Amino acid sequence: MSAVVAITNGGKCKLPVIKQFENDIGVKIHLCKVRTPETKGKVESANRFVQWLVPYDHELGSEGALIERIKEFNQQVNQEANGTTGIPPMKLIKKEMEHLDPIPNKALLGSYIQNVSVQTVPQTLLVRYQGSEYSVPAKSIGKRVKIVPSGNELYIYLSTELIRIHQITERKINYHREDYIGGMRQSMPSDLSDDEIIRRSEQNLALLGQWEGMKE
Repeated sequence: MSAVVAITNGGKCKLPVIKQFENDIGVKIHLCKVRTPETKGKVESANRFVQWLVPYDHELGSEGALIERIKEFNQQVNQEANGTTGIPPMKLIKKEMEHLDPIPNKALLGSYIQNVSVQTVPQTLLVRYQGSEYSVPAKSIGKRVKIVPSGNELYIYLSTELIRIHQITERKINYHREDYIGGMRQSMPSDLSDDEIIRRSEQNLALLGQWEGMKE
């Protein structure tokens, strides 16, 4: 599929977004061999359901009735012994579920179907979203982060790690207290005490109008 691979010089190469998807969900996607339909039976399996519906032509009076009939087919197939394994799929999936990893954060998965921004974090610790800027921890300076809007919140990821959640606001600059203090620690002289760094950070945040009501 062109949405998964690019063909260059006769060879297949996964697209960057697919490689990133593999990293995010912790799986390896194996590409099918060309002209070997036995390796990709998903479509053929779905087509069976269409064929089973043919005898019901003009008998199902609504979309709801069609959906219910398909559910019945699905339950029947899942409870019958598989021709290859000899075991009903329902029994196999229950066993396989014991070995499945947890699903990644929903917002991270949603980033593949939403308008998501990937940005390199500057020294200011601020990334942009809809004309406003939001802070991230100092450890992400110079690294690329993924910015995922979800409802009225902004989820910011460094690779698969959720490093900051911000409320989406109309303020031009939105600093999280710990992000600002972390940035100050990196920029201030090493002999400056931690208490003094925090004091100066709070003063600066107050001048920016972002000290009161900030998240701790």
